[in-house]
Amino acid sequence: MLVCQGRPQRADGVIWCALLAWLAVSPFAHAQRPAGEVRIEVKDPSGAAVAASGKLQSFATGAVQGFKTDAQGSYAFVNLPYGRYRLEVTASGFAPQTVSVDVQSVTPVSRTVTLSLSARFFTWTW
Repeated sequence: MLVCQGRPQRADGVIWCALLAWLAVSPFAHAQRPAGEVRIEVKDPSGAAVAASGKLQSFATGAVQGFKTDAQGSYAFVNLPYGRYRLEVTASGFAPQTVSVDVQSVTPVSRTVTLSLSARFFTWTW
């Protein structure tokens, strides 16, 4: 006879014990997948914060996350699976900016995105 949780079991009972143990542990194992974080700050050419929006796209899966920064131009993407991402940042009056980001550890990746003024907002007076 075999023992599962202190009680004698038949051989087929061991299979049930193993299955129940696996079911109890599997949600926690899934929740602990390696994941990283990307923190961004968006600034104008003078270094002032810019409220912006955009998207983060995974090269591996194609999954897209939209975002809007706060008034200080900051945003954090959390629980990102390891991999490469394409970050696109846009703000009114500025040219869009695209940056590649590589997430390979739990250590947060920080990026400062400096937007340049959009050419269409320049006006020439003679």
